[in-house]
Amino acid sequence: MSDQNAGAEHKISTPVEFLGFEPGDDRRLADWPEIADYFRMLGRLSDRVVTEEIGRTTEGNPFIMAIISSPENLAKIDRYRAIQKRLADPRTIGDDAEADRFITEGKVVVAVTCSIHATEVGATQMSPLLAHHIATSDDEGVLRILDNVILLLIPSLNPDGLISVKKWYDSTIGTSYEGVMPPFLYHKYTGHDNNRDWFMFTQVETRLVLQHCFNAWHPQILYDLHQTRATGMRMILPPFVDPVGPNVDPILQSELAMLGSSMASELTAQGKAGVAVNVVYDAYSPNRTYQHYHGGIRVISEAASVRIASPVELQPNQLSSDRGESPTKKSWNHPMPWTPGVWRLRDIVDYDFAAVMACLNNAARNRDTWLRNFYKVGRAALSEVGGPFAYLIPTQQRDAPAASELLNVMEMGLVEIHEAVKSFQSNGVTYAPGTRVILTSQPYGAFAKTLLGPHIYPDLRAETDGAPVVPYDVTAHCLPIKMGVDVYEARSAFVAELKRLGKIQPPRGRVLLNGKDKIKAYLIRSETNASFRAINRLLEAGAKVSRAREPIRLNGSHFPQGTFVVHGSSGVSKVAETIATEESVDLFATSEIPDTPAFELAMPRI
Repeated sequence: MSDQNAGAEHKISTPVEFLGFEPGDDRRLADWPEIADYFRMLGRLSDRVVTEEIGRTTEGNPFIMAIISSPENLAKIDRYRAIQKRLADPRTIGDDAEADRFITEGKVVVAVTCSIHATEVGATQMSPLLAHHIATSDDEGVLRILDNVILLLIPSLNPDGLISVKKWYDSTIGTSYEGVMPPFLYHKYTGHDNNRDWFMFTQVETRLVLQHCFNAWHPQILYDLHQTRATGMRMILPPFVDPVGPNVDPILQSELAMLGSSMASELTAQGKAGVAVNVVYDAYSPNRTYQHYHGGIRVISEAASVRIASPVELQPNQLSSDRGESPTKKSWNHPMPWTPGVWRLRDIVDYDFAAVMACLNNAARNRDTWLRNFYKVGRAALSEVGGPFAYLIPTQQRDAPAASELLNVMEMGLVEIHEAVKSFQSNGVTYAPGTRVILTSQPYGAFAKTLLGPHIYPDLRAETDGAPVVPYDVTAHCLPIKMGVDVYEARSAFVAELKRLGKIQPPRGRVLLNGKDKIKAYLIRSETNASFRAINRLLEAGAKVSRAREPIRLNGSHFPQGTFVVHGSSGVSKVAETIATEESVDLFATSEIPDTPAFELAMPRI
């Protein structure tokens, strides 16, 4: 769904006129329905804005994205998206001359995402101000942005969280608890870790952004706005600290350093103190850096927080150092320290607004460079330098549903998957027909290499005492190890007849009858991850479930220790076939309940 504009002759309300207060005011938060309505209004009244509802959140709230550019660009939006797709995959371009034509015609695509962590409210509150400014201003810089950039603005990556955080915060105003963190997860399933989902794609919001923004538009730049502790720098920008993921293209590393430094320079020139680069955050794990393996860069900013929307007053001795931060010290990466005092939500909104505009200014001024480098990165991905040549996934797996899930993660990440039509040899081993093959010389081969290959975190040492530098965040993302799937590296080229696959279908689970008498129990082996999902669904349906303490032998069949025993009932029989099919689990129906020692399971309280 999209809100098409109704002509620029209607007056476009400012955020303060629409909301009744200025976003960023102390102790005031615009709620998600108000912000969504404001963007819908912009989509109706501005010929520079198209507002799309791209889906519904985990808890059923609208999830929106605004596409902002010049009216002329929006009139040809499908053409520009097609150019992006061609530049993202140089195999579709005949030669450099054709690439030059696309580069000359194309626009830089910048995605801006706000407040995935719902207590970090500043960016989402800033988003109506940003959209209104670009939709209404005829400033030379804004017009240059409109002509050269297509902005994909997602006002909130976590609308459900904003709704719950605002409700909590409003209830604390004027009490001794004002501004304290809410005593609940601000994302129903992941809490603060919802921004660690960019390599498994488990959440509704992640998949919506992937489908409608990242994979549909292939942005050269993602700018993801966050907040950090109140007592450090006022804003942190790239370049990041070491390490960088080993499969990130050198051009992207350089662009990230350049853009972050450019943004920091522009903020400092505006008198915004306390802006630092090259502290705290790294770009090692793909769980936060999808763009780095898809031809673009991910810029993150971390603005100093307040007490949700209540101001804080800081004394000099309250500013503290952490992981390279020295908020009171002037240095090459922190040229203008902030003078301690009162820090407000208004400051966060102002810094965020200025940082986004600095990002867009850079993209607009350097349109040709961003597009040309985007093409170069895509072309480099097609080379076979650096190995391995491919990853091989046999069809015979201890946990076949997990293998299908792993392959679907690859497919969602735009990795091309092939299947062997005939048997072939690699590394002296014969692989059967049906073996899945992922070649690394493809546009997003770096994503496959990063998730399928083993990695050893680099041994970084502190300059002062040589002590190991503790990683900022998670460092393990080898999916075959995490998921228990057999994946083999083909270090060198091999010859095989392959066919391209689309979406990988999981193996079909079945209800297998063991005898002709009345069903009294179902046995489910516990080797697969999917078996635990099936058991939880059966428990939810009211089934009595136990787990065997010893192996079970039944009518000539052997079931290992740990097998689930589901006591038969009319309710279980009604859902057994559905659960078997949907969870890819075999249920062995039997006319007798095993007398093997077992312990009964209960539905976990989560």
